[in-house]
Amino acid sequence: MKIRVDSIFRFATPYLDEIQSEYTWGINDLPEVLRRDDDQFYVWRESDRLDLVAHRLLGDVRHMFVIMHYNNIADAMNMQDFVGVTLRIPSRDTLERIFLNAR
Repeated sequence: MKIRVDSIFRFATPYLDEIQSEYTWGINDLPEVLRRDDDQFYVWRESDRLDLVAHRLLGDVRHMFVIMHYNNIADAMNMQDFVGVTLRIPSRDTLERIFLNAR
């Protein structure tokens, strides 16, 4: 499988998932999350969906994985504990410079 150069998954490496007994893609060595002056903040509401927030704030639903990385969110489908929590979200500039263009 080829991964595009601009994909967040270019940081991924295949590893053996021992539970499923097959190789899968895993993300390792993502860029370190540092506080930046241009970070955005978003208060999570009960009716929110992470993919739609990513689309609204970052322009692409696939960037929900960056939001998850930024906020140490393990499961995008289990967000009830985040209601009322302010999430830190990178700016589009940071996303492009750090996550999409990192080598």
